[in-house]
Amino acid sequence: MSLKFCNKRTKTEMKSLMNKKGETLLEVLVALTLIVVTAAAAASAVISATKSLSLSKNYLIAQNLGSEALEAIKNIRDTNWMKFPINKEDCWLVIDEITEAGYCGTSEKLQYIVLLPSNDYIVKFENNKWVAEKQTTTIESSINNFALRNTGGKYTSAITADSPLFYRAIRVMNEDSGKSITIKSITIKAIVKWYEGSKLYTVEGTEILTNYLE
Repeated sequence: MSLKFCNKRTKTEMKSLMNKKGETLLEVLVALTLIVVTAAAAASAVISATKSLSLSKNYLIAQNLGSEALEAIKNIRDTNWMKFPINKEDCWLVIDEITEAGYCGTSEKLQYIVLLPSNDYIVKFENNKWVAEKQTTTIESSINNFALRNTGGKYTSAITADSPLFYRAIRVMNEDSGKSITIKSITIKAIVKWYEGSKLYTVEGTEILTNYLE
């Protein structure tokens, strides 16, 4: 009788031990699941923060590139005032390289033309001066033509460029000729675009340019 009682108790203890092992294994699995979920959440938060930081950085770069383009056009206007002191009224919007001092003639000018498919320009710094080049397409229809490359911390025009890539255009929105044929002011818009992954972002800035020294 004593031996049988002992055997029965041993079986009960073994069953209890097996249950405890099962509970321990379940606790380990639950703990591992929690660790994996927590790690995934932390990784997601880090990735999200990194993307937000990158987006904020590129927004700032885009805003600076837009402001630079507007200042470049104003620089071209101011230079024309010095180049053509007698003809400020007619020559303040000239974007051609003029060789004859004081005369702009029929040179190409920054202007708005209603029937043209594009009134977009590229602005770039060449030979120690800002220049503007008329484009036959808009930045929306041919974005690569307006590409900028980061070279040593400076962004310069490039047909192909390394990432991150920005695209910039100056668009003439309209012009006011006042009471005469001579243009008194133009409205220009700086447009800067860039990609974050597959999503395209745009920053714009507008300014009215006047010939106030006329």
